[in-house]
Amino acid sequence: MGNRFGELKALAQRGFFHILTGGVITKLITFASSIVVVRLLSKDDYSIIAYTDNIYSYIFLIAGLGFASGVLKFCVSNNMERNRAYFQFALKWGLLFQFVVSVGSLFAFGLIDFPIQGVSSMGLLLVLYPCFNYLFALLQSMLRAGLHNKAYAWVGMLQAVLVLFLSILFVLAQGYLGVVWARYIAVAVCIVAILVLIRSELFGSMEKITRSEMIRFTTFSLSLLFANMFSMAMPLNEAFLVNNILQDPNDVANFKVAALIPSQITFFTSAVIIYYTPYFARMKAGEEAWQESVKCARINAYIIAAVVVIGVAINSPIILLVYGSAYGDACSLAMVMWIAYGINAGFRMVPLNILPIIGFEKFNLVVSVVSCAIHFAFDAVMIWLYGVSGAVLASIIIYLVSGFVYWVYLAKRTRGVRAI
Repeated sequence: MGNRFGELKALAQRGFFHILTGGVITKLITFASSIVVVRLLSKDDYSIIAYTDNIYSYIFLIAGLGFASGVLKFCVSNNMERNRAYFQFALKWGLLFQFVVSVGSLFAFGLIDFPIQGVSSMGLLLVLYPCFNYLFALLQSMLRAGLHNKAYAWVGMLQAVLVLFLSILFVLAQGYLGVVWARYIAVAVCIVAILVLIRSELFGSMEKITRSEMIRFTTFSLSLLFANMFSMAMPLNEAFLVNNILQDPNDVANFKVAALIPSQITFFTSAVIIYYTPYFARMKAGEEAWQESVKCARINAYIIAAVVVIGVAINSPIILLVYGSAYGDACSLAMVMWIAYGINAGFRMVPLNILPIIGFEKFNLVVSVVSCAIHFAFDAVMIWLYGVSGAVLASIIIYLVSGFVYWVYLAKRTRGVRAI
């Protein structure tokens, strides 16, 4: 018991609970912001925002070639000049890539005739936003790499609060396009805030990193980027296959509503990983990494178990209250989804995120691609045989099997191994 209390005390002192509670508050503010915007706009105007954001969500997936993640691995040394060199590399080439994408977006939104009028206008105004967003993500990574966990949490909340209040202000004045200016101003203020907080860690004298080191940084970032993309594609596969195999409006609607709350559980594991990543980045594969992985998994399992219990208790009342008795069938489906998403967040996501940070990004990428492919095929068969519930059962099996593979490999490469 004393050891557990000591762990909690150490976590608190290092800002873990700032990240966790700050992330929850940020999520709630973001959710409130979306509700406010919906209430202030007509359905037609809100459809423009939804359609445009859907397009940009694909651009955000490849933001800066994943260099913001690379910073978490390569900018954690005590050598500040070396950290600055990697940061400048990520800043220069990540922004250049993002700018090229923005130029392509400029032509796309200018030339394509979208089915919803107004998408082109909003899309054109947002073409530079991914550049700002990447810069913000890069600076946030530097906060995490430098273990500025409290500052990281506060800046995240600052952005959410600014977007909420500026959206109200500008939407009332300019309609749906006001959301654009709210986002630009909020991200710009947060960028300036981070520059002020850690300017000395970002700018100054630098070491010269070699070509091979640049290639290593780029390879690591891209491997992590593609692994995450394939991992994130798995729940998208479910929705795609349910939509196209069953083609039943009732099943499609039930599946979407049932997944809304359980799918958010991955946020809690992400918060745990956000805290632990800089510490793992300072380790080499060995017994220390294994012990820390077990500790991380234990803390994450406690949190996920508590969230699943609470989620199962409140899920049905929320569905019936918000969506009505017509979605009663979604309640039982949601219960199974809590198990599926709970296994993913509580068992699979921890080793999936730790492996690349301690040097096994290629294995992580291969398993992510194979898991995604098998999941798609298995999902299709299960949906064909068992309907909408088959999609969830397929995910439970794939999450368990792939999670077991990740843990076995992690144990094999770290447990009882002396770090070199």
